[in-house]
Amino acid sequence: MATSNISTLTVTTKTILETALRKIGVGLEGEVIQAADMEQAKLALNLFLGDLMTSAVKMHLITEATVFLTKGKQYYTLGPNGDHASLEANHSTTTTQAEVLGTTTVILTSLLDSVNGRSIAVGDAIGIEQTDTTMHWSLVTLIAGSTITFAAGTTAAVASGAVVFSYEAKMPKPMKILNANYLYTTGSEIPISVHARQEIFHQANKETGSQAVYVAFDPKVDDGKLWVWATSGSVIERIKLLVRIPIEIFNTADNTPHFPREWFNTLIWCTARELLTEYGTDEKTADRVERMAERKLMDMEDFDVEYAPTQFQPEEGY
Repeated sequence: MATSNISTLTVTTKTILETALRKIGVGLEGEVIQAADMEQAKLALNLFLGDLMTSAVKMHLITEATVFLTKGKQYYTLGPNGDHASLEANHSTTTTQAEVLGTTTVILTSLLDSVNGRSIAVGDAIGIEQTDTTMHWSLVTLIAGSTITFAAGTTAAVASGAVVFSYEAKMPKPMKILNANYLYTTGSEIPISVHARQEIFHQANKETGSQAVYVAFDPKVDDGKLWVWATSGSVIERIKLLVRIPIEIFNTADNTPHFPREWFNTLIWCTARELLTEYGTDEKTADRVERMAERKLMDMEDFDVEYAPTQFQPEEGY
């Protein structure tokens, strides 16, 4: 017999909620699951996701982000309403000719970033290096060959060979900053430290402008703050971050989980466990759900880790 040659599996909010409710005896034997039950189950699932974000590392939530720097800026707001910072691969190129103040077009050397393979697209945020050493940000409205049209005119002239950045969307507020690198326009990177917020608080001169030595992250409630010391002396260099992003919640019946398929059964059993106190579940069923949810969660937290080699080296003289 032939295998399916399929290794993917997709479930929706509706499937997870209905299955979780059946685990505790709701919707069995042809009983129609009421809309109120589905809403209660969705709330339980989303509350469980909130708890999950405070526990063990979820490998699928760890990703790279890029922060675009501003001269002299002490901190950057990270989030959908924050400063220019993105998760996905961003585009970097240069202009082929000079442009005057107020221009809404530039001609680029390339629409495709040869390093990450991303092409600039209509709707992207675009940053253009200006002759007054600032970066002008706008939105791409039209692409015709190598000519890019953007919404807001530049506030200074643009030189030939000026650096141009673009990205699709601002990043969500990260849960945690794991690592950081300083990214030069040449493409080379050097590691910089991630410190506690108090390290920057105790710096006597917070406006020293040269190159970032370390960063600190303050998650706040809405958008987070990334503090940078020393402040940047350049708008054409960037900071790359390795971040842990939040889990996306379920808000419609046809949402798919922000999880790999290995997590699907765990989500079902743990949602069922969250619902036990909301329904008059018998003791035997409740005990079974508690044990299964605990086992599934422990199995996933053991599985959902990154493995790396460990080396042991004797001290000199042995």
